[in-house]
This record gives sequence, C-alpha cells and structure tokens, in this order.
Amino acid sequence: MKRLVLLLIALLLMVTPTFAQDEPEDPSAELLAVVTGVLEDMAALTAFRIDGNLSVDQRLQTGDTQVRTRFSQALDMNIARNDDGVEKMRADMEQTINLGLGIGSGGLRLELLMPSRADGIIYARASEFRGLMLNVAGDEWVILGEDVDEAAFLNEAFPSTEALITSLSRIIDYPITEETVVEVRERRAQTIRYERGQYPSRRIEIVFDVPVLLEMGVLDSALRTVDAPALGLTNAELIDALMEGSRLAVNFFIDDEIQMLRRIETEFSYNASFVAVGEEILLDQVSESRFTYTQFDEDFEVAAPERFLTASD
Repeated sequence: MKRLVLLLIALLLMVTPTFAQDEPEDPSAELLAVVTGVLEDMAALTAFRIDGNLSVDQRLQTGDTQVRTRFSQALDMNIARNDDGVEKMRADMEQTINLGLGIGSGGLRLELLMPSRADGIIYARASEFRGLMLNVAGDEWVILGEDVDEAAFLNEAFPSTEALITSLSRIIDYPITEETVVEVRERRAQTIRYERGQYPSRRIEIVFDVPVLLEMGVLDSALRTVDAPALGLTNAELIDALMEGSRLAVNFFIDDEIQMLRRIETEFSYNASFVAVGEEILLDQVSESRFTYTQFDEDFEVAAPERFLTASD
C-alpha cells in the first residue's frame, strides 16, 4: 500500500503550512488533481464513489501566547460511465479553517469556509486500467496492478480472509506479512448501506505497522516535503514523532451474496508533538484522514444525474 500511505501522509503535510517548505498556491486544485489521477485508473469500473475527509488540529505556543488552527476538508466525488464507455466525473470539495489566537486569558476565534467546486470529463477506456488506489502525481509507486490483467482484483471472489490477503499480496509490490501487519480482523453479518439499498457483508480490517513502513522507505517522498531543521528537529527525530501513535488501517467490505469486493475504506491518523530545540515553542498536532471507495452494481442508476456532465459537454 505504498502509494496509499504516501498520499495520506502527503495530504497531511500539504495542508500544514508550519511544516511545508513551499506552501502550494492552491491546495484545493492540487488535491483535486491528485484525486483526478485516481479516476483515470478507474476506467474498468461502471460506477464508483469516493468520500474523503481530512482534518488537522494544531496548537503552537510560545510563552503565554497560543495559536490554534484546525483545518478540515471534505471531498465528495462520483464517477460513472456512459454508453460510449467515457468516464464522467463530478467533484465537490469544501474546506473549513478555524483560527484561534489566545494571549493570556484573552482570545480570538475566526472561522473561514472555503468551498471549492470543479467539473471535468475523463476520457479513459477499460483497457487503460492500471490499478485501484490513490496516485500521487510524479510518484512512481504502483499499488493495485502493474498489468491490465491484475485489474481483475475487483472482480475476484473472496470466500475467506486468506484469499483476500493472498490476492492483495500478489498485486502490490511487497507482501502482506506479519512484519508489515499489526493485526487482521474479520467481522461477519454486517449490513452495508449504499445508494441502491443494503447488502450483507463481511468487513476485513488490516492494520499496518507504520514504523515498519517508515523503515522500508515508503514515506521517504512525503518526508522530504517537511522542513525538519526549521522545527529544530533532525530527520530521525521527525520520524520518531510521526511514528508515535500512528495508525494505518484498510477495511475491505466483501459482499457475502456474491463474494465480491464492494467497498474499500482507508484510515490514517497520527499524534505528534514537536519541541523546537533552543526555543520556547511547542507544537502539538493531531491528524486524521479517511477515504472511502464504493463500487456499485452494473445497473447502478445515478441518483442525481445533474451532478454529472453529459456526453455532449
């Protein structure tokens, strides 16, 4: 899950100006471009939905002055294919920033709501399917499928947890082993809701060992975007802080009736505290991100057609 982990970390770092060397001019456009890259790899799917939520809570204190910021971002994206096999996409994004300044016993709070909306049409054919998972532009990691044949992952039957892990290990570039996984849990007899109704399912949760992923160099690209010296930290100290309390979990929802993968949910969170060396500055940060991918039946009808572009557009 290298690229997936990389994206989640990169998103957290991208929306935290304190850490970034060069703050992007338009974070919304950059994130949308990243997610659009995902959709270009989804041509084999008839209809798909992505829900994403990202939040960062940060406190910076020096002396009796405290600055608190909370950044949250919600992403709602739908993709469907028309009769010509052309992918149509509509994305809505909303950002909220809360700023707080406290001096002694006084304080000031300011909330900014920044909605961002973009429409686009993606021309992609099923033969171009290269895998399912988020893709960071410019990064060379390959997640689910280096070959077109491996796109069959979404259509494979998973009668057991072992079958899922075996298949997943086969198509990512490192095996899922006891070294990389903290635990694997399976829950049966759950009912999952989606636009067309409900279906009985099993939820298989794989919790990855974040320190091991760091040691394997999975997060190297993301860490290069952090100006550790500016925080008074060495790279090793930064990595130690990120490993503390971090968690990466991937949930696979299997439709029990047809034994097929219906939904993937990923969650990454970490708690980190940084103390600048030689300065009275304390930075506490709590970050959480969650993305959900839902695949619909072939006869799925878009509930709100006006949300999509037409073929003539």
